[in-house]
Amino acid sequence: MELIKTTRGGYKLCFEGYTYTKVKENRITKHWKCSGRHKYNCLVTIKTDVNVSRILNEKKYDDAHTHCPDYVAIEALKVRNSIKEDSRTNRPSVMAPPLARG
Repeated sequence: MELIKTTRGGYKLCFEGYTYTKVKENRITKHWKCSGRHKYNCLVTIKTDVNVSRILNEKKYDDAHTHCPDYVAIEALKVRNSIKEDSRTNRPSVMAPPLARG
């Protein structure tokens, strides 16, 4: 189980090759829906503790996801986030020193 930051500043939960988007949280739990809910009409939901350290409940309707796990998409998210983070931290200064005239 892993959290990946999204381009909009939120987080996706990655678990067993599937990604989940947070839909609500309270003081004790966070509720997540499968990221394929619109594209694949997937109704799987997960409930985690507030620290996202363990899964408290996983609901599978019709006993499974309606799509295959996508480990490649998860790795692509990680790479994209790594590139974006590197570009933020290694950005050259906007104020470059003046050139010497000679």
